[in-house]
Amino acid sequence: MSYEERTKEELIFELNKLQLDYNTLKEGFKMDIAEHNKIEEALILAKEEAEKSKEKFRTLLNFAPDAFFHGDEKGDLIDVNKQSESLTGYSKEELLKMNISDLFSKEELLKNRLKYDLITDGNTIINQRLLRRKNGSFIWVEMKSKQMPDISYQSFMVDLTERKKLMNEIIEEKEKAEESELRFKALHNASFGGIAIHNKGIILDCNHGLSKISGFSEEELIGMDGLLLIAEEYRDLVMGNILGGYEFPYEAEGLRKDGEKYPLRLEARVIPYKGETVRVVEFRDITSQKLVEQDLIQSQEKLNLALQGGEIGVWEWDFATDLTVWDAKMESMFGLEEGEFNQTYKAFEEYIHPDDKDSVRNAIKNAIDGIANYDTVYRVVWKNKEIKFIQSKALIVKDKNGNSIKMIGICNDITKQKYIEKEFIIAKEKAEESDHLKSAFLANMSHEIRTPMNGILGFSELLKKPILSGERQNKYIEIIEKSGKRMLNIVNDIIDISKIEAGLMKIDIRESNINEQVEYIYTFFKPEVEAKGMQLFFKNTLPTKEANINTDREKLFAILTNLVKNAIKYSNKGSIEFGYEKKGDYLEFFVKDTGIGIPKDRQNVIFERFIQADFENEMARQGAGLGLSITKAYIKMLGGIIWVESEEGIGSTFYFTLPYNIELKDKIITDEIEVTGNLENQIKNLKILIAEDDETSEMLLSLNLSEFSAEIIKAKTGIEATEVCRNNPDIDLVLMDIQMPGLNGYEATRQIRQFNKDIVIIAQTAFGLLGDREKSLDAGCNDYIAKPINKTELDSLIQKYFSINEKS
Repeated sequence: MSYEERTKEELIFELNKLQLDYNTLKEGFKMDIAEHNKIEEALILAKEEAEKSKEKFRTLLNFAPDAFFHGDEKGDLIDVNKQSESLTGYSKEELLKMNISDLFSKEELLKNRLKYDLITDGNTIINQRLLRRKNGSFIWVEMKSKQMPDISYQSFMVDLTERKKLMNEIIEEKEKAEESELRFKALHNASFGGIAIHNKGIILDCNHGLSKISGFSEEELIGMDGLLLIAEEYRDLVMGNILGGYEFPYEAEGLRKDGEKYPLRLEARVIPYKGETVRVVEFRDITSQKLVEQDLIQSQEKLNLALQGGEIGVWEWDFATDLTVWDAKMESMFGLEEGEFNQTYKAFEEYIHPDDKDSVRNAIKNAIDGIANYDTVYRVVWKNKEIKFIQSKALIVKDKNGNSIKMIGICNDITKQKYIEKEFIIAKEKAEESDHLKSAFLANMSHEIRTPMNGILGFSELLKKPILSGERQNKYIEIIEKSGKRMLNIVNDIIDISKIEAGLMKIDIRESNINEQVEYIYTFFKPEVEAKGMQLFFKNTLPTKEANINTDREKLFAILTNLVKNAIKYSNKGSIEFGYEKKGDYLEFFVKDTGIGIPKDRQNVIFERFIQADFENEMARQGAGLGLSITKAYIKMLGGIIWVESEEGIGSTFYFTLPYNIELKDKIITDEIEVTGNLENQIKNLKILIAEDDETSEMLLSLNLSEFSAEIIKAKTGIEATEVCRNNPDIDLVLMDIQMPGLNGYEATRQIRQFNKDIVIIAQTAFGLLGDREKSLDAGCNDYIAKPINKTELDSLIQKYFSINEKS
């Protein structure tokens, strides 16, 4: 074993032994002068090697990140490193005149029982305490102490101020979880360790970090006994600390899902959580830290091996020769092959991002001039243009005259940490934006619902006045109808967006003639546009025979209707034009207006949910802010895309595409309902059952059906409706509410069909969701109508089923 491979203590021991042997030889024997000179030379060489080893060890010790204290069996300090001076504020000369107990208050010594017999068993003792600095301030440090073979002791200390601050911030953020779940989750998952909230050992909540450390999924962790994450031999210790309310860091051994054990540091706090007092525990995998700690206590050679084998790159820069040497880890961090930097020497600056070069130069200059320590972060540009973030620290080595002769430093790749910080900031900003938008949306929804309700309730009250002209009465009724339709549109939008969010919205692809749809929308909106003093135009570019495509007819109608309604809403003069053009294998639709336009900074976000609620324009704030979001979702479901071109004050043009699919499948022929006049003269004397548990809805139906009926029977439950039909086989028509107590409308219809195949059953529901019609037909209903029931539509259905065979 060479001198370099031996520890300082072993070298001193052998030097003393050599000296003793030499003296013995001199006393006991008469040696010739030549042999004497050989021994003298060996002794001198051994002393020189020991001094070199001691100097190298001292350099590495000063380079260690933690403060080092070496004391005798009484606690008097006999050696410290540079970091000890930074940590305590005392100079090395002052520290070597002190006892380690001088660094702590009497209360701290009594509280933590700083006794040196705690480390006589050779184990490393770890505890956390308040250290008193030279300026009188106190800082939290973690102290690790171990007895050495010569009965002295060595201690490493690390400043816990930032760690305490981070832990307190985490705890504070968690206490705010009841106010904002999104913010809590963002911080919760941004922690570099695992976080678990538990009550009596059972995990109530956790972050992604705990899942990553333990190997269990977050779903598996919730509800698990937290002791299963601890190695069996440490479970009694952990349970004792839980029951004892221990709130300082301590070490144990963790157990991963695959059975692997690993060194673990735990720290707990008591917090309020969902009305209960629970504990939040931080899990940290300290495997790498353990390796570093062991290497620091061991020889300088093992320290070098640890640096080379870990995630830290080591470099050295000689000022005299301007030669820089990197280890393999440094080259790897800079995107180079092993040996590439040292063999094809380039200036260090060539690898640094151009925007960071000046800051690195200044940091190096300040370190050499003694103005500040070299501790900087910069970006590195790899050969493949990939960007990495590097943290670099270094010490200045000086000669005996105090001149700076070299820098020895380390680098650490902190790219992941930077991205995590960036993601945390983005998540925080998104959470704040989401809170803002939701608050704006809720305020807008409150306004949008209360406004039509004000019209309905207010003008309903005015209708009660005894002296009211027919003209004014009709005006009030018109306002009530308009307000009701406005509120129904809001409810429908909320239902549609909810189904889209939940992935429940389905499409019904069938043949549809787009020319007919465009012309129908033109006819429908033309009076409204002309009433505003504007013109409405449409453009069909395909012949009727070529205008049949396979798409969802209802969704296409909803898309065009929504866009045309928006154009009317935001335009007060000029014209509106809509239509389509065939471009290759798709159709490009457009809706163009001469309205208020959309600001440039809002054009990319108007299709987002709730975003309309964030507009400052008074006209733009009218509505739930969901229409364009629903429109975009429908277009995407149909295989197209949507975009907008707009100039503020000039107008907007919305474009969207749909596949031009003309391959006809089985053609579905739907029954068209044609409304003719004088239904009361054509259809009379029907026997009708109204199955409805809501008294208001039942009364409205009775009034609407009275002109067609000879007799109206009423039932409030599905069971009652079934029995009425069984006892009255001559009933012509059943208006069946789907949602009734006891037996719903679907099941009641199925039971009725078992004994009466001919009776006409029309399903009615307040849900009004896509798919309700199909469910009703599958259950045995003849047709379907959604609430609120439109009298014209109801009259059309009656005509459809009874106009041919009138009751007499």
